[in-house]
Amino acid sequence: MPTPCIKFHVLNVGVGSGNFIEVFEDKDDTSKPSTTLLIDLGCQGINKESPGPSVEFVVDRLKTMGNDAEIDCLILTHSDLDHVSLIKQLLDQFDTDELVIKDTFFGGAAQKYKKNKTQILDLVAQHMPDDELPDGHAIAFSSYKDPKKPVAIYKHSTLDLRMYVLMANALQPNATSLPTGKNAVALNTVSYVVVVEFYGERYLVTGDATGTTMLQSNKIMRKGDDPFFDSMVMVTVPHHGSLVTAEDVKGVDGKTNAVEFAKRVNGETLTVSSYRKHNHPSARLLSWFWQFTKNVPSWLDSDATVGHFYVAFFTADDNFELDKDNTDTAWPADGDGFYTAQTSVLTYGTDYFSAANLQAFEDDLKLKKGATKKVLVKRERTAVFPTNTDSPPAVGQLVDYPTNNPIAGRGWTYTTTKGDGTKLAPLDPTDTLSALRADIIERSGAGLPTRIRDRPTPSRKSRDSARPPPSNSPTFRHRR
Repeated sequence: MPTPCIKFHVLNVGVGSGNFIEVFEDKDDTSKPSTTLLIDLGCQGINKESPGPSVEFVVDRLKTMGNDAEIDCLILTHSDLDHVSLIKQLLDQFDTDELVIKDTFFGGAAQKYKKNKTQILDLVAQHMPDDELPDGHAIAFSSYKDPKKPVAIYKHSTLDLRMYVLMANALQPNATSLPTGKNAVALNTVSYVVVVEFYGERYLVTGDATGTTMLQSNKIMRKGDDPFFDSMVMVTVPHHGSLVTAEDVKGVDGKTNAVEFAKRVNGETLTVSSYRKHNHPSARLLSWFWQFTKNVPSWLDSDATVGHFYVAFFTADDNFELDKDNTDTAWPADGDGFYTAQTSVLTYGTDYFSAANLQAFEDDLKLKKGATKKVLVKRERTAVFPTNTDSPPAVGQLVDYPTNNPIAGRGWTYTTTKGDGTKLAPLDPTDTLSALRADIIERSGAGLPTRIRDRPTPSRKSRDSARPPPSNSPTFRHRR
């Protein structure tokens, strides 16, 4: 009898978010999905840093479905460009009759989805059945207001696959309506916090949830047991690991609120769309989540002695400590910045491990090739943080930089099989991606920026003329 499974792809889209879920009726045949789901697809700086391989990957997987290509449910957590900008690139690869989007939910006000004179929701509506439109939920909506009888916003027709909303459209204090201005924190606060459940195994996608979003989620989860979820195999760290918005909550301590959220959602692993911008992900915020993850690595970099690599922003006043030759020492006083760290805490970043990120903690005398005497050079070392993080921040042990650059992967794929749990592997979907990644590693080894610039869109004939015009700008609605 066939055993169903899903593949949950956490895509590396640079400064942004993309989560693509493939459903298979039989784990032994994953050549093409029977159903797909999509939660966000976007990045900042689309014209300069567009992550073509991630879009190509989703397009290629949808096209394996042939004439039955469809997205059962699309969720746009909120309207920020780094969560929706790549939707147009995706839909441009299909005529309106080549891809069907059965259901769509969006966070925040519909008018905020107009980007560069293009209304993203109009484009999505063209691919939906005639009687369907992109939809939203009421202010402070949650599927779990009665924890014993959660209300699914999506349910697979035959498999035990459902999607729930832990929180949607939370508002900043004193606000009474969905934000339509330019206040970034308010626009992030309305993010959908989505639960994907497959035969008892769960995933939590937090969008750009802020401290206020987490506070409203905590209020809902307090109605149930503590922790609220079991078998939560993965949690995306809120707002790409932003410490600023995590602490932006009135009336409660930001750390206490975030730690309560981490404890109640109870994620076994964490993913974070790490990127060296806006000082996120914050090592301090990640450390608040560490104590609730599993303590056995589920994937190892081949060149890593402990765990795997991730990139985060550390500050001297975080009170992280270093172990130098079995002696604890304070973090360097001038140590603010991004560091590459090794960890056996299950925190998986989508950024690359690169020499450009590695900052030496101390100098050393070495004999360079061809030299007759030792000269002072920077030692390439990185900090290793352990799983024993009951009271993080923890002590990081300095280790030598590996000879060969380990590759963190262009994202991560979780495979959940009915009755057989979940396995994790780095995502490496295409030959094109392999070449691109090798180029990035080569450039990063030379200390150059690792951003993808001016990546051309795959050549294709324009299908704009085949698209029917928007039907008088659909009226988007919010469910009650």
